[in-house]
Amino acid sequence: VHYASGSNNDKITSTTIKNQLTEINELALYSYDYSKVGKFSNKLSFNGWKIPLTQKTFIITYNGSIKAGIDLKQAKISIDNDQLNITLPAAKILSHEIDEKSIEVYDESSNIFNQISINDYKSFATKEKKKNEKEAISNGILEKSKTKAEQTLTTYLQVKMQKPMSNKLIGFLLLFINSFF
Repeated sequence: VHYASGSNNDKITSTTIKNQLTEINELALYSYDYSKVGKFSNKLSFNGWKIPLTQKTFIITYNGSIKAGIDLKQAKISIDNDQLNITLPAAKILSHEIDEKSIEVYDESSNIFNQISINDYKSFATKEKKKNEKEAISNGILEKSKTKAEQTLTTYLQVKMQKPMSNKLIGFLLLFINSFF
């Protein structure tokens, strides 16, 4: 719980704060940047048997960035007994981009019976993104985003609460709903 005091003039309502926060929409608070090397390998099979001489492979290096934060449109805001209560959704991954300019392909091998296709690169990228998101979560990206959201919104609200107000709010409370997993 954080407290601030106010005097008379501008009226702060839950609708006013909600409108200001939802204008921000998504609050990206933490970025997880990475450089990776990945290997793709595939062989044709028939009835569960691998067909010889049909293997295709490639090794690829790439850079990516995962951004995490909170969706402020899902915030619930109310005023009870001179206290502003804000309930925020759990932190989540907001975006995940692989820098296409950073992609370098090494040791690309294919054969006449099983050539590398765009779908191979696409499925590889999808799997790698999921793997990197799990890694970012295990390295604390969501917890760090939650902490940063708390700090950022506390500072914002402290500044807001120092402005003159006719309804004399004496404090605010930030709550997070849901767990990370």
